[in-house]
Amino acid sequence: MEVQSPEEMVGALVNLYQYQTDAPLLTIQVNQADILINANHDLVVLALANLVENAKQANIDNNCPDATIHIVVGEAEDKVFIQVCDSGRGFADGFNVDHIKKFESSRNKGFGLGLSIVDAVAKIHQATLIFEKVEKHGAKVSLIFRKPNINIDHVK
Repeated sequence: MEVQSPEEMVGALVNLYQYQTDAPLLTIQVNQADILINANHDLVVLALANLVENAKQANIDNNCPDATIHIVVGEAEDKVFIQVCDSGRGFADGFNVDHIKKFESSRNKGFGLGLSIVDAVAKIHQATLIFEKVEKHGAKVSLIFRKPNINIDHVK
């Protein structure tokens, strides 16, 4: 793992969808541009791609196929978060990481690995994975990382 910019990882995620004809509509909100995390760039992008695919499917399942998926990057206290928000039906009340089971899906297609992959990436990074039902409609999934202690030696 190396010190990474969450903003750049989200940029890499957006590039994955650049030429797809069925790409979801994405909005990106970066609350602070100069934040960093210790992370494996490719694994975090993979986790975010899984969350975006789940959000895209949730929008379709809720008859909102053209709904925008919001990705938010920010920090609070000593934590850095990346959130993916959709306009689907949201998670069942009380849904949390303990409810994730490999090879189980509530959908007819897929292998049931998306959230398991996200959970594994979170654990590798000692990050917290939180699922929230948005009050009116939709879901918000947050990956929350600890801010790294970075010592910068000043060169004269």
